[in-house]
Amino acid sequence: MVETAKQKRRREKREANEKKRLELANKKRVEDEKLDAKIMEMRQENEKIISGMIDADSEKETKSRHEEATSRNAHKSLAQIRAHHALGAIQLIAGKSHSWESNYLAYVKALPATIIMSGLGQALATEKAQGNKPPGKENDVSKGHSKLYIHVGDWLLKGWKTGNYSANRDLLEAIVNDSEAEYVRAQAEAMEYLEWLKKFAVAYLVDKNDMTDHSGDGA
Repeated sequence: MVETAKQKRRREKREANEKKRLELANKKRVEDEKLDAKIMEMRQENEKIISGMIDADSEKETKSRHEEATSRNAHKSLAQIRAHHALGAIQLIAGKSHSWESNYLAYVKALPATIIMSGLGQALATEKAQGNKPPGKENDVSKGHSKLYIHVGDWLLKGWKTGNYSANRDLLEAIVNDSEAEYVRAQAEAMEYLEWLKKFAVAYLVDKNDMTDHSGDGA
């Protein structure tokens, strides 16, 4: 049977769509592989830095790390305090119909991957920059970034009692001026805290982008 012009166009369209789908799938696979490689590289770098810490600059840190690793109760206590802080932060937002809830939810989901790719300092500097708007010119984007920066900063500066950042007034200043070993600890702690923050945000906040009208179902 001879293929008509219309059939040919349809076939070519299907082939083009399938080619595009395969290209997108391959692109995502490559990006996922790069992210996995970056995670592994960061873990190896962190382990190298931690294993190379010497007594003079890290006596207090090594003691704290040892206590956390060997004391199961102490570890549980820190996990509970971390979760309590994250829950309190989210509960202050939830149920108040903030227009920027969806923005915050998207940013808290994305921040861990950004930290892995760029490091804690650059990731938080970006959050602060994107949330830094003069009074009267804030929008949903800036408010979402600003609130997330405040939550992470409040934990690392005030809630995280085993860290050394509490003595510093500004989080980015602490990150820049403190030791590399403390930076590695703070980055790991931020990732742990964000796990709780993300879980509670998903549980309590409204994602307007996911809201679907099911009013016609079952009609």
